[in-house]
Order: sequence, then structure tokens, then C-alpha cells
Amino acid sequence: MPTLHDHYQILGLSPGATLDQVKQAYLKLARQWHPDRFVEDPQQQQVAEEKFKAISHAYDQIRSVLASPAYSPRVQNQIKDDPDALYQEATRCVEDNDLQLAIEALTQAIRLRPDYLKAYQYRAFLNEQLGYIHRAASDFKKVQELKGSAPQSRASGSTAASQPAQPDPAPPSITHWQQVRVLRGHSQAITRVIYSPDGKMLVSGSQDKTIKLWPLDGGRIRYTLPGYEGPVHDLSLRREGQTVIAACGDKVLRWWDLSSRKMHRLGRMGAHSGPILTVAFSPDGEKVISAGVDRTVKLWQFSTGKVLTTVEGYSEPLSLIAVSPTGTTFITNGEGKTARIRSIQTGQSLRWLSLDSPLRVATFSPDGQQIATATTTRLILWQVNSAQPIHDLSGETRPISALAFSPRGDLLAASCGSQIKLWQVETGEPLPCLSEGHERITSLAWHPNGEELLGGRGDGSIQVWHPQG
Repeated sequence: MPTLHDHYQILGLSPGATLDQVKQAYLKLARQWHPDRFVEDPQQQQVAEEKFKAISHAYDQIRSVLASPAYSPRVQNQIKDDPDALYQEATRCVEDNDLQLAIEALTQAIRLRPDYLKAYQYRAFLNEQLGYIHRAASDFKKVQELKGSAPQSRASGSTAASQPAQPDPAPPSITHWQQVRVLRGHSQAITRVIYSPDGKMLVSGSQDKTIKLWPLDGGRIRYTLPGYEGPVHDLSLRREGQTVIAACGDKVLRWWDLSSRKMHRLGRMGAHSGPILTVAFSPDGEKVISAGVDRTVKLWQFSTGKVLTTVEGYSEPLSLIAVSPTGTTFITNGEGKTARIRSIQTGQSLRWLSLDSPLRVATFSPDGQQIATATTTRLILWQVNSAQPIHDLSGETRPISALAFSPRGDLLAASCGSQIKLWQVETGEPLPCLSEGHERITSLAWHPNGEELLGGRGDGSIQVWHPQG
């Protein structure tokens, strides 16, 4: 086991260095070896990740010995009586990679303002990242308790002590939804539903081995696409709305021209060595991203059918690809408790999200600035550029099988068993859930105008919901 002397050596210091010297050495080395600096060199990036972990661990170990149990003088003398300033200090500490000091600042802020929801939430995330699972669970529990009590100011996370708590503003008119019809035609679970860009057509895929097209005026099936034999695991519709590509559980990517209904194969057979489970077009329609059982991601040029890049190194089969509407990045599962946001041009890792368990579902907001991720137990809304959590929307005990942002990005929908749950994205506040029947919801899609929400179900039917009020 490494000794304290070993930790000093990792930071290039001798025993006896002050806490400030330790911090400065750590910051210098952390900047030098941060993995984001080596996105163009995968091998060097892997080396950097190991060094970065060793540097961070050494700093934590030394600091735990040198730091006084009392709060640092920096916190005590400058901002000790201002909860909001303490919260801001915590965010600066995180930027400096000093998570322990950030937790100290947040703890002091909570002592001064016991109902400071944002501080509890931020501290919970930091405790979780440092491995303090019980502390994190306690903070997340407090967050849920506070969400169920008096509302807080959006600006600071609290209401001034001298003023009574004010009620939340009236919610938008679109908070109550009603099921208006059910589309039937598939005989097994829906795996994917997609609206055409103009909102005039719906494409659905199912485990019953069919892809169906529906006109949205009458709800009857227009036609079923021919040319494949396996269950449809995933679908993607090109931006012009006339080309659909599918992952059908074998090693072949198939696409159809919807005007002629003719089926084509993308690239050579066997580019993937195992069944393909997920596929997506890039927003510009020029590239295709696919992944599956062989634990690789392939980036294709759609016009030529050539593989441009293969991303390897995943620890398990991949069943999820989410592409940013900006056309610059994508995210997949298959990396345990880490989810990497990668370049759509090169496949290189740009940043990563630290999760509590393997990723199940993810989706980007319409502007590409946020991403929602669901694991077995947690639903988190993240800021993409900083890879920092914004809202913890957890609390649902049933697994989430689908996520979808509304076209305006103001609402997030999640399928939880037989229910569709909604949240206001800005505040993280839940809205009344949508529930009709007992069939599991397996896929979600918003109409481009935001006035209709679809829920594909386990029995092969598709719920159609409209807002009321």
C-alpha cells in the first residue's frame, strides 16, 4: 500500500510541504495530465487517465492528513456568513478540482441555511464522486424532503429569512395530458417510434420483425417495409424524412428509401462481428453511427457505405446511441459506470460522466447543451460542456426505458413502467404523470410542434397523448 511519502513523491514534493504547496503542485500536475488534453491520441489519453487518477488520489491522501477538521481560513474569513457566497465558493473549488474543500463550503452553507436545497444537491453529487455513498444517500434523501416542502427561490435556492415563502409561479398550461387514441398494428413490443421532420408521418419498429409507417391524419398503417427477418432493435430517420435505417439483430445495417420502399444494405456484410443493436443518423444525414454485441462503435459515411472510424475498448455490448442535435457529439453505453461524450468526427472521447451504475438510456436536449441519463436507479440532467449535474430527478423505483425532451426543450419525458413522467427542465420540478392501462411504455416521441406525445408499449400499441388546458 502506498505510504504518505509515496504520495508526496507523486506530486513532486518532499514531506513537510505546506497544504498550499501541495495544492499548487496538484493543480499544476492535474492541468498537465488532464485526459481532455489528449483526445487526439487514444493511447496517450489512457496513460493520462491513469496518471490523473494517481495525482488526484495522492492529493486527497495528503490533504486528509494536513487539513484541519475546522473549515479553511479562506472559507472562514471571507465568506463564512453568506450561504450564497459559500455555494459560489464551492463551485470555484470544484473548478480547481478541490472537491473536499467544496464539500466544506457547502456544509457551512447548509448550517447557515438548513433548507438550502441546491447546496444539499451539489454536496450529494460531490460525496458520490468521492465514494462517500452513505453521505450521498443522506443528502439525496434530504433533497427529496425539501422538494416536498416549501418552495425556494430559483435564483439562490432559498427564500430570505425575513420573508415568508412564496408559492411557485403558475405552471405552464401544458401540464395535463389526455390519451386521445391508440394506434394498433404491431403484435409485439414497440422498440422505437419516430416522427418525420414535418410531423406528418410516424415510423415504428417492433420486436414483431416489422417496420410500419403511419399517416397521422387517420392512424391507419400506410404500409410495412419489406426485406428483413429479425426483430427491429432500433431505427433512425434521416433529416429529409425519406430514408430510414434499422438495426435488425444481425450483422447488417439496412436502409429504405420511403418513396420507393426499396431496401438497401449499408456497407459490407460483417463490418460488425456480432448483431447490431443500435443505430443513428447524424443530424446532417451524412454519417451513420452503429453499435452492438461486438462492443464496437462504427462511424459510417452514408453516401459511400464506408466505415470511417471504429471505436473499441468497451467492456460490454452496446444497446444505446444518442446523438447531439448540434451534430458534434454522441454518447453510448457499454463502459460500466462511465459514459463518454465522443466526437462524431473522430470517435475520440471529449469528456465523461460519472454514474452510479451502467447507463441504460440517454438523450440530448434540442439545443445540445444538456443531456439526460438514466441508470437503474438514477435519472440525472447534466450540462454537456462542463459534464456537471444540473438536476437529480431520481425517485422512481421502476427502470426507465425511454427518455425524450420536448421540441422546445422545456419538458423532459421518461417512461417508467406503464407511466410517462414529466419534469420541467429549468427547475427540475415534476409534473402530473401520464397513465392509461398497465402495459409497459418502451419508447417515446414528441411531435415537432410539441403538442403531441407518443408512447410505444409492450403489447405493440402506440398511445397518443394531447395536452389539455
